[in-house]
Amino acid sequence: MENMDSCFIDLFSKGNIVFFGIRLEAGYPFDYLSSSSESVTGYTQDDLKHGLFLTDIIHKSDLPDVIAGLESTTGRCYLHEFRLICKSGKIITAQAFFSIYNESMQITGYLTDISANAESESRLETILSTLPGGVIELDTECRILSANKAIQEIYGYKPEELKGRSLAILMDEQSGRFVVNNLQLAAQTEALPTKFTHRHHKKDGSVIHVEFAWSYVRDGKERIKGFICSITDVTDKKLAHDALSKQLNFLHHILESISHPFFVINVKTMEVVIANSASGYRTGVKCHELLRKSNYPCFMEDFECPLHTVKKTKQPFSCVHIHFDSDNQRKYYEIHGQPVFNEKGELVQMIEYALDITDRKRSESELEKYRNHLEILVDKRTDELNKVNMQLMNEIDERIEKERQLLLAASVIENTIEGITVTDCFGTIQKVNPAFTEITGYEPEEVIGKTPRILKSDKHDEDFYKIMWGNLITKGTWSGEIWNRRKNGDAYPEWLSINAIRDEFGNITHFVAVFHDISEVKQGEEKLKYQAHHDTLTGLPNRQLFNDRLEMAIAFAKRHNQRVAVIFIDLDNFKNVNDTMGHHVGDILLQKVADILKKCVRQEDTVARLGGDEFMLILQDILTEANAVETARRILAEFARPISVGGNEFFINASLGITMYPDDGEDVLTMVKNADLAMYRVKETGKNGYQLFTKNMNEKVQTRVSLERELRRAVQQGEFDLVYQPKVSLSTGRVTGAEALIRWNKDGRIVSPQDFIPVAEETGHIIAIGRFVLNKACEDAVKWHKLGFKDLDVAVNLSARQFRDENLIDSVCGIIDSTGIDPRLLGLEITENTMMEDIQTTIIALAHLVQRGVKISIDDFGTGYSSLSYLKKFPIHVLKVDRQFIKDIPDDTDDIAISTAIINLAKGLNLQVVAEGVETQEQLDFCREHGCDGIQGYFFSRPLSCDAFMELLLSGRTLYQ
Repeated sequence: MENMDSCFIDLFSKGNIVFFGIRLEAGYPFDYLSSSSESVTGYTQDDLKHGLFLTDIIHKSDLPDVIAGLESTTGRCYLHEFRLICKSGKIITAQAFFSIYNESMQITGYLTDISANAESESRLETILSTLPGGVIELDTECRILSANKAIQEIYGYKPEELKGRSLAILMDEQSGRFVVNNLQLAAQTEALPTKFTHRHHKKDGSVIHVEFAWSYVRDGKERIKGFICSITDVTDKKLAHDALSKQLNFLHHILESISHPFFVINVKTMEVVIANSASGYRTGVKCHELLRKSNYPCFMEDFECPLHTVKKTKQPFSCVHIHFDSDNQRKYYEIHGQPVFNEKGELVQMIEYALDITDRKRSESELEKYRNHLEILVDKRTDELNKVNMQLMNEIDERIEKERQLLLAASVIENTIEGITVTDCFGTIQKVNPAFTEITGYEPEEVIGKTPRILKSDKHDEDFYKIMWGNLITKGTWSGEIWNRRKNGDAYPEWLSINAIRDEFGNITHFVAVFHDISEVKQGEEKLKYQAHHDTLTGLPNRQLFNDRLEMAIAFAKRHNQRVAVIFIDLDNFKNVNDTMGHHVGDILLQKVADILKKCVRQEDTVARLGGDEFMLILQDILTEANAVETARRILAEFARPISVGGNEFFINASLGITMYPDDGEDVLTMVKNADLAMYRVKETGKNGYQLFTKNMNEKVQTRVSLERELRRAVQQGEFDLVYQPKVSLSTGRVTGAEALIRWNKDGRIVSPQDFIPVAEETGHIIAIGRFVLNKACEDAVKWHKLGFKDLDVAVNLSARQFRDENLIDSVCGIIDSTGIDPRLLGLEITENTMMEDIQTTIIALAHLVQRGVKISIDDFGTGYSSLSYLKKFPIHVLKVDRQFIKDIPDDTDDIAISTAIINLAKGLNLQVVAEGVETQEQLDFCREHGCDGIQGYFFSRPLSCDAFMELLLSGRTLYQ
């Protein structure tokens, strides 16, 4: 280096250019540095004495590229940028020029500090990367030099993929060639549009619309060296613009179809913003020449200006204008001005249209005839125009609303509990929602691209699917219940609705299927079906299922010439179990009875529970009545064995009625009725047995039915009357009261109470009859009191049905109040069995009656089922000895003993005793000797009518006269 020219060296020893010399050896040692090196890098010529290598001062990340360039650039010049480590440790960005001479094994060159330039470029790159739009730098040949990250979002290309490639890659071949040629021409002529919109292609081939804004890039001498373009994706905007253009075109056709002149005027600028072809009648100019003119054709010399009037009043305006056409014919036009307001209530536009009313003016009489029709047409057309205008005004809002609805619909689809499947027209699945996965178990990726056959359960034949697809193709819809299969293999029922989606040409493009799993519904239906046909307590068939099975059994027996037996089973006195042990014990006992009955019959036979303690059996294909009797005996034998429930043993007694098909009946109702009759015959003859149906039983039923019908008529027509059985005091011999007894005068014949009272009890007529008896007895007693017999009481019998009536207390108190009877002179007689049916209810009811002043008597004492422990708890006043214990005195010693015991019991409880049925002197003497308080019976008097009883009272007759 000593032989270098000194002035050449001095040239590079000043400023920020560092001249250097390097030996072409390992590590590339320096053998010369210009003096400017100290200010740029910190290294001086003195540092070379200790050895300074190029590989030591280049950043290790940039070193491989620099060495590779040096090794591959032998005999040539080489320019490279890299990071250089200064002597102080500072890192700068340097640009170095290397000239390599292999012959002399030397490298000469220079380097400069370009850190400031690199930092500016880095900031510029950062700014470009943050811009929302795309930015591309091109050279004059339209090669891409750089691109920001937004370009990747627009085109799908990474910036490094585009670097060095032609701009034409973003367009189709024809468009690319056109744009590149024009840009290259623009680089030469500087004639370039600043912005335009063009079709481009993304990396995936899809077409987008972009807006380009261009500017030139110049060098320091103002020469064009390239282009910078900003790119904005306006695809959505373009589509919206096309849709708007389509709608505007549609609106234009609508307006042109209107034969009447039509304007829309901007009230502020006086511009005509909409006009149809017919509007030329006002100005004589064509529609397109009139639009956007700030000279609204007022021409108001002969009539008031619609625009001015509407602006002033902000109200609709109309007037009649006379116009002469091209043939100088007079025309009458009815001008209408309609104000249009914005959402703030400000007047912004006016709609003006004109109606030709010439014919109306020329023929008033004809116009009057069709006036109403014309007004309807005008209103309809006005509505159409208003709708068109509103459609134009609200287009943007409607689009936003539609987008919102689409988002809402998408959200609904994603969140609905119903499965949704979308297929193409060939049935290939394109989309499913989360509920589809929840119901079927299939993930979307497992079914998309496949057909719904993946869910097929094989529970439907091919005809089922042919009908389904036939409806879909012809009607566009199908819905119904279908069985499909989950991913785990389980078949399940679903309710499926499929609808076809058609395009504007009516062609099917998609199918949408909506379904929901109805497994639980089906299970619920089966459960309800079972519950509807089975007894909930025992699980046995109920009455409805029993009737169905009996009907089927009869039909089968009729076809095959077989016999069927029906057995009606009623448990005797089962109510006592519920009353004494509680209903929970009774329920368990009924379940055990059901199990016993099922064991006593064959598998093909039916055991049913009708309700309460009633059961029915159907015995199919039996030979004779003996087979049914054998089953009945087997049941009674099983019931004779003790049944254990909760540590208690029960013995069941039952009454069984048997009827046979076809001997006793050929339909369900007859068979059940006859079995019921046979069962009741067992009840009448002592219970706990069986009875075959006989025709005689049916005759009794017919008599009973006739009696029920006549009894209903008797209640309605008031065919009842009362007689009174006198009560006599044994101490004074005087009449102290009377017992009211009912009589039915049926067509001149008296019907015994023993015949009709049981029927009245069962049919419920006893409530009305009992109310009549009580009211009539109280009214008659009041008559006696008014005659001076003020201490005379009257007694009325209450039946079991009456006593259970929830309105009994209110009814008795109401009659007391309405008749005015002293309640202390009213007695109510109740049998033992009635009082013992529901002891707690009895005590409460009697307490209410006694509190009101009524006296209570136990009638027919000793004939029923009673408990002496409860007897003392009842608030009773009188004990009546039944006539069956009196009638055989003094001949029957047992009756004497029983009657004596009853009288002593009553005296021990401080109760009055009245003996019924006293007909002889001996019976009277017995009652008096044993301390009875009173008697009733034929010995003193038969039952008397009200008038006859009053005559007896007035006669003053006594027992001992």
